Amino acid sequence: MQNSAYTVANGRLTFDSNNKIWQASLEVTNFTDKLYYLSRVNTGAGYLDGQIAAPREWAITLKRNF
Repeated sequence: MQNSAYTVANGRLTFDSNNKIWQASLEVTNFTDKLYYLSRVNTGAGYLDGQIAAPREWAITLKRNF
């Protein structure tokens, strides 16, 4: 069984300080929180088995250069 076509939006915003010492980032994956399958298999026993993709995830990163 093939998966249906899908689109997933990811994004990342990064801010660098003027002196390039500090950097802050905000990252989001699966922005629309779409439920989709990475893979699906018809087991032949009357049911489908599959791996669901990760839900919306976000991260904040703070970095300092020395």
